[in-house]
Amino acid sequence: MKKIFFLLSFLLFTSILFVACDKDDDDDDDASLPSYVGTWKYSQSLMGTSISNTLILNLSSFKETIASSGGGISVAVVSSGSLSVKSDKITLKTTKVVTNGIEATDNTSYEYTFKIDGSKLTLTGVGGSAGVFTKQ
Repeated sequence: MKKIFFLLSFLLFTSILFVACDKDDDDDDDASLPSYVGTWKYSQSLMGTSISNTLILNLSSFKETIASSGGGISVAVVSSGSLSVKSDKITLKTTKVVTNGIEATDNTSYEYTFKIDGSKLTLTGVGGSAGVFTKQ
């Protein structure tokens, strides 16, 4: 009788274990994330200068890498900080800036109106369009 009780207990425990471990409970599901979350890229050439901008937007933080080269001069700027979204407004508050390896603290906020159309992110600042980024 003890063997049957032990076997039934074991079967009950293992069935509960397999039912509780559902493969669909994945926390990394991108479908639940807002559409602005991801890596966005923008590049252009202007009067012999090449500019590349990579913007990584998370739920509450951002990292922006801007690389510019032309005329024998190269500049790399990496900014990071907090991010907040309200309706169609996105605010990037920079807390750290690294320019060509030199780190500085910053407390500048930039507010943009944003629009997402498929894989395109358009940011419009106070002075006009800041660029159209493509999702990577």
